[in-house]
Amino acid sequence: MIGDVLMAVPAIRLFRSRYPEAKLSLLVGDWARAVIDGNPDLDEIISFDETIFIKKNILELFKLIRKLRNRRFDDVFILHRSSKYIVFSMFIGAKRKIGYDLGSISRMLLSNSIPVFKKEHEMDKCLKLAAFSISGGIEYDDKDKDMKIYLSDVERVEAAKLAKELKIDFNHLVIGIAAGGAKNPREHFPHKRWSASNYGILADSIIDRNDKIQLVFCGSPDDMDIIRGVTGNMRNSDKVVMAAGQTTLRQFAALVERFQLFITHDSGPMHIAAAMGTPVISVFGPTDSESLSPPGSKNRVVKANIWCSPCYSDKGVPECENNHLCMKAVSVESVLKVVNQRDSS
Repeated sequence: MIGDVLMAVPAIRLFRSRYPEAKLSLLVGDWARAVIDGNPDLDEIISFDETIFIKKNILELFKLIRKLRNRRFDDVFILHRSSKYIVFSMFIGAKRKIGYDLGSISRMLLSNSIPVFKKEHEMDKCLKLAAFSISGGIEYDDKDKDMKIYLSDVERVEAAKLAKELKIDFNHLVIGIAAGGAKNPREHFPHKRWSASNYGILADSIIDRNDKIQLVFCGSPDDMDIIRGVTGNMRNSDKVVMAAGQTTLRQFAALVERFQLFITHDSGPMHIAAAMGTPVISVFGPTDSESLSPPGSKNRVVKANIWCSPCYSDKGVPECENNHLCMKAVSVESVLKVVNQRDSS
């Protein structure tokens, strides 16, 4: 969900360019609100508990509908490929509803539906929808694909204080690692994570190779068991900085902005690091790197070309018959090779 919101940021920017005088509101789940707070292209952020959709909480859904209807929106743009949000949009009372072509339900309920293709990047899908609202076509400036989290000067100063408390030394080459994540209120995807043992071996190898590198482990409090699994078998665990569980999402964004490199897998931290302009190395397996990995030449994907990968769809990940080989086949050596290339560039 964090990635979904960040990959929509260029489209939000495009919406604002088309409607400079309009009131532009974004409906977003509480889980991802922090990454969109402060966005200057938005007049209003309406956040809600996204579990009301998952749990089908009719009372809370009715309250949300009433809240939205009271705003008397003219247009609604649905930047999510789920039929339930198309149905939900029918109750908001907007004159025009534009979303993705998901079949007969889109053509029946939406004013306009935009075709999307499996191998398109999620950012391109959002931009196509925004472009359609502007010109009735789906062409847009391919250069405008910058995800961004808007931090205040105060937040950066506070993050600098936190970095000092954590003993992060930016005189060194600082590399962040996030071994957890890959979960949100709707879904939990442990099979998207590279193994804790691989992260541990990788971290030891990086430290052994260059004592001028400082490794920082990042993550939420929920990730601590995973990270302890990484550091528990490391030879150099005393040489890493443990920032995991000690930052808010926006503090993490302010810290990772100053890192020289960030290593993770398909997850929220991957998108946050990329949005802050930090080069990202991401391990991919069951999800599609062509549609989800951070764009740009400074970001790199490492994956094993297994025949059944990617297998993820909007319906989730099917039962794996190959024991998650797509992630297990990504070797430490293949990731370390990319780290070395980034380090020497």
